[in-house]
Parts: sequence; structure tokens; C-alpha cells
Amino acid sequence: MPSQRFATTKLLPHQAGKLGILTLNNAKASHALTLDMILSAQEMLQHWWHNPDISALLLQSSSTDDDATATTTNHNQNQTAPPPPPTKRRPPSFCAGGDIKALALACRAEQQPQHKDKAGDSAATTTTPPLSSEFFRQEYYLNYALHLWSCVNKKPQISVWNGVVMGGGVGLSLFGSYRIATEHALWAMPETAIGLFPDVGSMWALPRVMMKQKQPQPQQEPQPQPTAIIPYLLLTGHRLRPDDLLYTGLATHYVPSQDLPELQAALIQATTTSNSTKHHEPATPEEAQAFQPQTTKTTTNNNSTATTTTVDPLIAPVLDSFHRPLPTEKCFLAQHAQELQQVFGGGGETTTTDDDDHQDPSLPIPPPPQSLLQVVERLQALPSDSVLARSALASLAQASPTSLILTWELWQRRQQRQNFDETLAEHLALDYHVSQQLMQRSDSDFYEGVRAALLDRSKPPQWHYASWTDALAHETELVTTNYLDSFDAEHPAWKVSDSTILKFVNDDKLE
Repeated sequence: MPSQRFATTKLLPHQAGKLGILTLNNAKASHALTLDMILSAQEMLQHWWHNPDISALLLQSSSTDDDATATTTNHNQNQTAPPPPPTKRRPPSFCAGGDIKALALACRAEQQPQHKDKAGDSAATTTTPPLSSEFFRQEYYLNYALHLWSCVNKKPQISVWNGVVMGGGVGLSLFGSYRIATEHALWAMPETAIGLFPDVGSMWALPRVMMKQKQPQPQQEPQPQPTAIIPYLLLTGHRLRPDDLLYTGLATHYVPSQDLPELQAALIQATTTSNSTKHHEPATPEEAQAFQPQTTKTTTNNNSTATTTTVDPLIAPVLDSFHRPLPTEKCFLAQHAQELQQVFGGGGETTTTDDDDHQDPSLPIPPPPQSLLQVVERLQALPSDSVLARSALASLAQASPTSLILTWELWQRRQQRQNFDETLAEHLALDYHVSQQLMQRSDSDFYEGVRAALLDRSKPPQWHYASWTDALAHETELVTTNYLDSFDAEHPAWKVSDSTILKFVNDDKLE
């Protein structure tokens, strides 16, 4: 392994065969990303970019099925003493997001008046960028680097979702070639509940990933358009299980966790026996913006579908051989497909079968809602026994009103950019601007959301706007003005210039 400037025990890189492996190892925080983990991952991607001995990238965590706090036994204790209480198991996790607890504390400290010494100079003077800006800046560079790895470098990236996948964990894996879900996979973008917004380029990548290659199947489950599913997921933070992940295309394969060691061994063997040593010329900026993976669907029995990449004969056959059937026709999103279309519109067709008693094909699909308040009204108009309406309204009522407004307005702006003409770099530039507004503004709900969820947990969050329905009705324009209208697209604070792209491809420092 090459020497690292940013080595950390929380990220363990190693090479096996021609497989580069990055193992997240921050178990106490459910493998949440820290700044040193992000910098270490950037550095390893640069080392491996042109290395002919690396044919593919595997992202995983150190979580296992027995992931729990270890207990020790005192063999000298009285044998008649009662056994110790069972140790609480820690649920497995791929990556629970960014280390928002550290971010919130740093943000609060940065907002405090600095102590000055006797000479009148600030005692805290330093050239180190504040964590509240540097974390997001480098995290988005890593997201962009992973985009380049798969779409320009053409080396497959495999992410193993063996547990919780949230926020920053989505950003680590969404731009890659393959996303493997196990029975423990639990996917969500829960940012509105803590005063943030769904970032890491998610609103750019999700429409490009979800359900784009769905092929008609016998007795096909109802399939609403991604534009009916994505805003629901982003606003409510709804958690997806493996069957929903396969149904949407977010997961490309399903592999039981007990098969993961054998899968990794097979991937190592496949890359070891590969003769692929091709060297890629530096990409042009135009090539770097492309995100059109050539994928096709391989259908197994029980309506379970695996996504394979037609241009990758190395990894795809291995993953397909380990993929296990998982029925998706009864997953949550399929069960509530028509309700999602009634709330979020957006077209799409619903195919029903004789035993599909939860669908009403006579209901027309309405146009997309024009406001977040209209979303709420449509949810309230669903039948009183609607599980989707009840859970969605409860989630919205508990979320930060500011975050809800920002998420909706950002999604609407992205929807207005037709034909996918917005680049990932442009998207991340706006994500960075909004993140910094949330770190710096006094009316931001970020610190309060983290306090209630992760710090003292003493009481529910006290949001800036006490009434979420009043905020949606009367404060949308003000929030939009304060957080979004100040964005300067011509001179963004975060950007990936053409020279930066070429530097990274040429194995130089990513600025």
C-alpha cells in the first residue's frame, strides 16, 4: 500500500488481487463519515486511479451479523452468581451519514465570540478552515471523485449495503456501478428531521438511477414514476428495506449477508485472473460530466430483478451469480404506488392484476403539485385508513419547517432543469451554498435538530417556525429568499474547475 498523508484507523484501505477495498471502520458512530475518513478516501482514489493492478473498487464497512459490543467473562467469579445481562446488539451499518454531532458542536463553537489575549489579538487565530465549511467542501469533492471513478475511469465500484445507509452513505455509493443490499439494508435520506436537507448530489443522481431500466414483467407490480417517489423519500425520510431498494433500482443486487465473505472472495478471484491493464487517458471536462451507465435488467423468478452493466464483463457475472430472488410486488412502495401518484402526480402507468385489490385503475393521475402545501392537502385527502398518508403527515409534522421548504424548493428547481442539463458540479455547488447557509444563519434549525436527536435529547426540537403548516403557507418565499436567492451561480464558493478535473485524473492533488 502507498504511504498516506491522511491515514486513519476509521478507514481501512487495502488491496486484494486487483480489487481495491475501502472499509469504513467507525463502528461507534455507525460508520459515520469524519473529515479524516473523507480525505483518506480521496487520497486512495487518486493512488488507485491509474494503477493497472486495480480493476475495481469495493466499499464496505466492518459491520458483521454479530456486530455488537463485546463482553468479557470473569472465570474467577462465583459460579452461582447470576450471569451478566445480555449486551445490547449494535445493528449493522454501511454508513449512517456524516458525523453531524461533531459538525453541530463545531458550528456552535464557531459562532461564539472569540477570546482575545492582552494584545487584543484573537487567541483562536488559525489558518485551518472551519470544520463547518471544510467538511462539506471535501465531502462533495469525494462525491465528485466517485462520480469520476465510475463514469470516466470506467473501473466498477461496488458498495455493500449491509445495514444502515443514510445521507453521506448514500453519497458514497449512489454514483457507483453496483449497490448490493443484504437483509439488513435500511436506506433513508432523513435530513429534514435534523434541520438539514438531502445533499451529496442526491437530487441530481436519484432520477438518473431509479427505475430507468425497468422492463415489463409478468403480473407487473405498479410502477409510479421516480418523480412521484423521490420527493416523498426526501421530504419524509421514509426508510426503505431491501425489497423497496430492488423495486426502485437503488439496489442493483440482493445478497444475503451470510454470503458476503464468499462474494468478496469471488470478486478478488475475478479481478486477480483478469488481464485488464488498460490505461485511461485524462478525461475531458465534458466526459467527466457524463453520467450514462450502460445498464440492463436481468430478471430472476419471483419478480426479483438484478441490474447488470453491459460494458463490465468482469464484475457483473460474479454479482449476478450471487444475486438471490427477492419478491418486490408487495413492497411498501408498490403497495402504495397509486397513492404516491395521487399525491405527487408526474404521470407513469399502473399495471394491475386480478388479485391486485389495492389499486383503482379508474382514478386519473393528477398533475404534479404546485406547492408543498398542496402536497399536504393531497395527503390529507387520502382515505382515513391510508398508512402512507398517516405516516407521511406524522413525519412532516416532526420535521424542520425550514428544511421542508428548502427540500421542496430545491427539488422544484431541479425539476425545472429539463433533459438533465444540469451538471453534477453545478448541482454540488448549490448544495454547498445551502449547507453553509444552514451552518451560519441564526434562524437555521440545524443545531437544534442535532441537539434533540443526538446531543442531550432532553426535549423535542424547538424549530424556528413553531407551526409547520403556517410556515408552508406564509414563510416559503422568505426562506427561499434567505437561503437560495443569494446563490451566485457565476462565482460559486464550491466549484470543480476544468483544471481540477484534469489534475485529479492525472493523479495530482484534488483541490
